[in-house]
Amino acid sequence: MRNPAIFALAPLAIIATTAQAVDFTVSDIQFNGLSRLSADSLYPIVHINAGEVATDASIAQSIKSLYETGNFADIKANKVGNNLVFDVVERPVIASVDYDGNKLIPKDALTEGLKRIGIAEGNVLKQSTLEQIQNELKQQYNQQGYYNSDVKVTKTELDNNRVALKFDFTEGKPARVVEINVLGNQHFSDEDIKDAMNIKETSWKNIISKSDRYAKEKLNASLENVTALYQNAGFIKFNINDAVLNISPEKDKVYIELNVTEGEQYQFGQVNFLGNPSYDIEKLKENVAFKQGEQYSQRQITTTLQNFNTLYSNDGYYFAQIRPVPRIDDTNKTVDMDFFIDPVRPVYVRRINFTGNTKTADEVLRREMRQMEGALASNEKIELSRARLMRTGFFKTVNMEVRPVTTTPDQVDINVAVEEQPSGSSTVAAGYSQSGGVTFQAGLSQSNFMGTGNRVNLQLSRSETLDSYSIGYTNPYFTPDGVSQTANIYWQKTKYDSKNINSYVTDSLGGILGYSYPIDENKSLSAGLNIDRTTVKGGHNLAVAHYDYLNKQGKLKVDQTNGIPSFEAGFNTYSLNLGWNMNTLDRGHFPTKGMSHNVDLNLAFGDVDYQKLVYQGNYYHPFYKNTVLRGYTKLGYGNDLPFWKNFYAGGYGSVRGYDNYTLGPRSQRYRYAGKDTYPEEVGGNALAQVGAELILPMPFKGDWADQIRPALFIEGAQVFDTTNKYDEKISVNGNEVALLEKLDGQKDTDMRFSAGLGVTWITPIGPISLSYAKPLNKKDTDQIDEVQFEIGRLF
Repeated sequence: MRNPAIFALAPLAIIATTAQAVDFTVSDIQFNGLSRLSADSLYPIVHINAGEVATDASIAQSIKSLYETGNFADIKANKVGNNLVFDVVERPVIASVDYDGNKLIPKDALTEGLKRIGIAEGNVLKQSTLEQIQNELKQQYNQQGYYNSDVKVTKTELDNNRVALKFDFTEGKPARVVEINVLGNQHFSDEDIKDAMNIKETSWKNIISKSDRYAKEKLNASLENVTALYQNAGFIKFNINDAVLNISPEKDKVYIELNVTEGEQYQFGQVNFLGNPSYDIEKLKENVAFKQGEQYSQRQITTTLQNFNTLYSNDGYYFAQIRPVPRIDDTNKTVDMDFFIDPVRPVYVRRINFTGNTKTADEVLRREMRQMEGALASNEKIELSRARLMRTGFFKTVNMEVRPVTTTPDQVDINVAVEEQPSGSSTVAAGYSQSGGVTFQAGLSQSNFMGTGNRVNLQLSRSETLDSYSIGYTNPYFTPDGVSQTANIYWQKTKYDSKNINSYVTDSLGGILGYSYPIDENKSLSAGLNIDRTTVKGGHNLAVAHYDYLNKQGKLKVDQTNGIPSFEAGFNTYSLNLGWNMNTLDRGHFPTKGMSHNVDLNLAFGDVDYQKLVYQGNYYHPFYKNTVLRGYTKLGYGNDLPFWKNFYAGGYGSVRGYDNYTLGPRSQRYRYAGKDTYPEEVGGNALAQVGAELILPMPFKGDWADQIRPALFIEGAQVFDTTNKYDEKISVNGNEVALLEKLDGQKDTDMRFSAGLGVTWITPIGPISLSYAKPLNKKDTDQIDEVQFEIGRLF
């Protein structure tokens, strides 16, 4: 920025030096002192040409023009013979800009900020600008409470009239608020007022939140909160007379003193609607959040304005102007509210533009939009469109900007800016184990396959004991009106031999075809058919309850080769899968509000007939200071379930802190029937699972922080057997044993609970979850696993 003092003095100086000189005809124009600039580049700037008459005015104007280029620190004009000679001092060029000691202000932000005011490599250095930015940086640190901070700029001269700049920051430590004193308050106590403030006094409670660190923005927000506290309690004339800030000589302590005038409490009076309301008065009154005679509250007025804006904007009056005017009656201590309403005009959407979707096709976004081009603009439909886009799980953020079309006042454009995030997971692994030999696994789960919005799942696993393959595909818009189609094919082959120590394994081949039909924006019905061929294989570790089930089905094949029994049975099953879904969550990953409910009914027939009903529910509610409360449950019941369809409990997705699938009914193993001290966990036909989480905000800022969610949790689960298997006995190897074992002579029906801390991180390869849980009511036979880790599951 040019120095106005120099511009003001320069013309006066040249006039003074030539005041006694007569005008002369210029033979030549010369420049002395140029190093990086050429005279040829300056001739067009000078207002005099060779052969023309030079006057005081033209010389002064030439000096001014040269100063305006910003390239010179000093300019003098002299007459040497008939030559006009300009003696100039060029400003140096910035060769480099370096920083040291800046922690509060990131380097990128600092570089960008300095660049906007001309401090950047290749620019001409202006000393006034340098001094200005030095003072502004000090002021910024002071506003953040860093009163001991300092910013020094070092200039190092280089060749060719260049300089290297170095900013040395001494940030120091922030000043802390040690005392807040309030004067003039009667209705609210000092503690009530301090609780309303964002800024707090120093105490051990504020070590993590750092709310005792002084910052100007924090103080301003605190004053607004105190004003809101009073105005929401009826004190419409409340005023903060003064907010005095005292700083200790060491500049590390801050003392704040507030002087307030409370005034008197008022009540709401009459409500009037003026202007051109366009709606029936009774309909408008339905949107008023307060009643006559209630205590005055600014919050209720704000809520009323939001209701009115929603009412009008949902009907196309997107730019309706609603202005509340309070009329204060000091005699009766009432406040009459006049709402001046101007609907302006109906507004239509001309165009919807999408940006940021580098991977996802425009069509995928557009089909989620409930606000259509050419239709009346509706705030409700715009917000619903945003919610649906977030609910896909493809995007980290979705921002919608409504911009008026300048040439057409009754039209707007909607600009939708999205930021994409990983929408799948992939795994590739190889290893070796004594039980399975050499193993290889590969998997892909992508909910936005190649940007089409379709979901694809591919799993491959091969080892010496197991081959497993599956592929699934879901098209959420199989039809334009939102009917989705899901298809899945799977095949699993298990080699049961001495290397396989499982109690039983299954070979499965089958396929699923299903459809989902949307009832409304948040609910859907689904139906599908599953055809499955499952062969169950077991050895001498097969649970007695499982052996009994296979035997009763009449398909059991027993092999006594080498004196070691093995069992096998095959089943063809046809299943009708019915479902109901409700989802009002605000986003697909890491919701903060809303709920989801799923009910699934499985009706199977064929070689085995059974019915299985499962309910899952989630509820999210914003809580205190960016925390979120979550409640969740899963309930299940099955009738005549085959044991490979049983419910299990324990571990991630159930009750953390207990080993995976280790809770619930147990059955002795065939080999050790009558003397088994380590019976097998066999699951049950009923499940109860509940839990609650307090989801915590990340203490750090940044895009990466938005992909991490820590939570405190308490949860419980258990599986049950509602049949008579505890009392039913069979003979195995000459021993009478019950199908299910009792614990200390009683059925184990106690829920297991745990509490702990978990964290989930969404990475490019999928979500990674880690938890530490402490069992709250474990029993001696329970298997504990306090630290648990999982990839691919979101909670």
